[in-house]
Amino acid sequence: MNQLKKYYILRVVVSALFGIGFGVALLLLRPYAIEIFDILIIALGLLTAVMNLPGLYLAVKNIRRRGEWINCIISLLVVLLGFALMLMQKDYLLLLLGIYSVILPAVRVMLVERHAVQLKRELPHFFTGLVMVVIFIAEVEELIFLFGAMAAFSISVIYLVYHLVAAHFIFSEKQ
Repeated sequence: MNQLKKYYILRVVVSALFGIGFGVALLLLRPYAIEIFDILIIALGLLTAVMNLPGLYLAVKNIRRRGEWINCIISLLVVLLGFALMLMQKDYLLLLLGIYSVILPAVRVMLVERHAVQLKRELPHFFTGLVMVVIFIAEVEELIFLFGAMAAFSISVIYLVYHLVAAHFIFSEKQ
């Protein structure tokens, strides 16, 4: 039992130290936030293009179905937008992608019968689009690194305290 307690506490401490290390890294990288976000724009463009390729393939494959040509055009435009964002790295392209990522989930929620289920599925896409619009239009990259560091520190400390208290109760009852 003593070995289990040591393992549990070691795992909790290492996890908390990892979170604190992540916060320190965010603080140290804060002066390079603009460059890091430029790299993230390239990655976001590539991710957008690649994630929409299967939809484009399925739309082309099923082009004879009613209304599938609309899906094909939208998928093609998003793939092209992703590649354009990756290659040109322009803020207005990111704004278009952000607006698309906000509007598309809302349309999908309206088109289905079970709105609540679809809303749960689309919320991450909606918030991703909202973050893209706010961050890259407001150009507050360094501030985001500061808030990320504060969040990493706070979550790590809360995690550490919670699990140490839990360890005290878990391992005191079993002895």
